[in-house]
Amino acid sequence: MASRTDHTSGFSIIGARVAILATLSVAVFFPGVFQPLLNQTWDYLRQSGPYRSSTFETFWTVFCYAAIEVPLTVAFMRHPEWRLAHQHDNAADRGQQESIKEEPPKKPKGMRRPARRGMEALVYVAPLLTLDLLMIKKFAGVPLEDMLRSGNYDVPSMLDADKLSLHKAHFLVPSVHNFSFSSPLQTKRALPLEPPSSRRLALELITSLVLYDALFFAFHLSLHIIPGLKAWHKPHHKHGEMHPQITNQLHVFERLGLVLLANFSLNIIGSHVLTRTLFVPIFVWLLVEIHSGLDLPWAYDKILPAGWGGGARKHAAHHREGETGMEPYFNWCDDVWEAVSHHQHLSTRRQDRCKLIMSASKQLIIIYNADSTIRGKLQYAYRKLSSLGPDPACAACDITHGGLSLSEVPGWQKAKGDIEAQGWKVTQWHRDEIESGVKSWIEQEQVRYPTVLAKGQTDEKDIRQVMDPTELAECAGDATKMVDTLRKKAVLADSVQQPSL
Repeated sequence: MASRTDHTSGFSIIGARVAILATLSVAVFFPGVFQPLLNQTWDYLRQSGPYRSSTFETFWTVFCYAAIEVPLTVAFMRHPEWRLAHQHDNAADRGQQESIKEEPPKKPKGMRRPARRGMEALVYVAPLLTLDLLMIKKFAGVPLEDMLRSGNYDVPSMLDADKLSLHKAHFLVPSVHNFSFSSPLQTKRALPLEPPSSRRLALELITSLVLYDALFFAFHLSLHIIPGLKAWHKPHHKHGEMHPQITNQLHVFERLGLVLLANFSLNIIGSHVLTRTLFVPIFVWLLVEIHSGLDLPWAYDKILPAGWGGGARKHAAHHREGETGMEPYFNWCDDVWEAVSHHQHLSTRRQDRCKLIMSASKQLIIIYNADSTIRGKLQYAYRKLSSLGPDPACAACDITHGGLSLSEVPGWQKAKGDIEAQGWKVTQWHRDEIESGVKSWIEQEQVRYPTVLAKGQTDEKDIRQVMDPTELAECAGDATKMVDTLRKKAVLADSVQQPSL
């Protein structure tokens, strides 16, 4: 039964992909196919009183929300196997979960019946209706005269050169209705005369959704990092199991942000009014779906190419953790943000490590049995190639560079990180690079090269040899053995905690 369900789900997803791609392709590349339908639809809508009303979009949004959220809430109650919270149960609870499935599904805490949500609807609608009744509706393709006339302005007096340029320059800025006793409120909206093409509809819908997704990512991020806004947004994350009604459990500021950002995304590209009408159900569906707490078989993130859509699972993780997944619909902004944040984290950790090294009072000095000059390097290369047996040309070079290489080997890079993590500054010198104070001590103690010295472990002037040529040779080029020797001699602690980079 499960395999049959998976097969059916896979078939429906493939079918949805084919249908959507075919519709978009025809709409973009063969716009004439849909044009007769668009012409008839637009002629009807332009003559429709409710559609011409200034409050149409607010009530259309509420209608779409109810038409989408209620069925998803019903699905939430009738299909507990789709609930993400159930899918997060571990394997030890599966036997108990099977018995739970036979019981009637429980309503999550905070889920309310429609009769008890009147105040929620009023709080949502009130500010939007206020804007609808006070502001002139401005849409692309609408003559300026029609806009002014809908706002109760005297068109001839407003169309002089100066005022005309002012209105055109501030198209995106809302204009207030010209209040009078005969027209106290903005009740009508001026609409374009011509219908859009299917190509324009398709491209505007895609562009506005992507643009809204990016704008809301920035808005949502601010809700999580700015202290004052965090207080407003915090209640949205205060819930038990994720369910569809959480979609609208928002502060008034957040609700206005959602609507105004959607409006801006449509206005900035000069979208047609019909685009706006079609945008609303898509916008609302995606918003409710990501808050549904459901792993729907036909979820949009399963229909989109892998990695494009965020989906309900990602947004549920965001509600649990609150640190990632700020983008509502897609993944691109989140991916960029996480990459930048990871890079900044690495840079900060590297800077902290450099500060630790620079501020270290203890110094572990590795001195090679070679000079840094070209002649010295050639002499070392000759000795390295001609040396045999247990007496290498420079055992320290074998550990750090693997012999004749100019680059440090990965094993030594890790070992050096372990040493520096314990507060040591690692210094690597050739014989001709040794500072005078250390040079004098070496000559006085008759120390042979290569060697490892510890300076400042007990006091600033303290210098002692911690590994001689024989001990370095016994490491046989293995940096791990060198670290083990330093631990045995109490130069390093037994436990090394290296900062992650």
